[in-house]
Amino acid sequence: VMAHYFEDLAELGRWSASTRITADPGVDIMSFAAGLGEGSAYFEQQPSLRRVTGFIAHHLSSVNLNLYKWEDGGDRMREYPNQHAAARFLEDPAGPDAFGITAMDLKAGLILDGLIHDKFVAQIVYDERTILPVGLHRLPASRVRFKGAAGRVTGASYQREDGTRVTLDLGSLFFRIGYTPHTGANGAPQIKTLRALLDGNTDALEY
Repeated sequence: VMAHYFEDLAELGRWSASTRITADPGVDIMSFAAGLGEGSAYFEQQPSLRRVTGFIAHHLSSVNLNLYKWEDGGDRMREYPNQHAAARFLEDPAGPDAFGITAMDLKAGLILDGLIHDKFVAQIVYDERTILPVGLHRLPASRVRFKGAAGRVTGASYQREDGTRVTLDLGSLFFRIGYTPHTGANGAPQIKTLRALLDGNTDALEY
């Protein structure tokens, strides 16, 4: 089967008008098997799911992450952003280049990924001078596929917006994967467990 690529919708429209072939967006087999975007669709369409997961993410992400050190006398002293690089990173984990994304936004996004997809992933950004982490860039969990068996991760790949898949360096990732009951290492999304109930709720709302 020959693949066709279109620069814009006008070009797609002209091609569709001249053929009897129905144009379909390309989805690779791995993404199809994983149900790419399915969790996001349920999140957008199901008021109850969004209310519950949003409530959890909002309250957990509001908890500040602080750095402490133990003094010789056994007292615990807090380190502030202007005193320690790690404290500065915890204060603003999204990094200085993530304009418009607060620490709470980043944490909420990762928590929602974990609740919906049973995994969250962020790419660690390092300072080239100090080799210390200065930021986390969240990668949508639905686009990340981990390789492995019995929950043990051996590799990861990411599907870009254009559909191409690139290999990720595990050493540069901050991630968490839930329990994987079968083979693989991608967790067991709660959406799969709730799918029948959510679909039934959608039918009831439409009725």
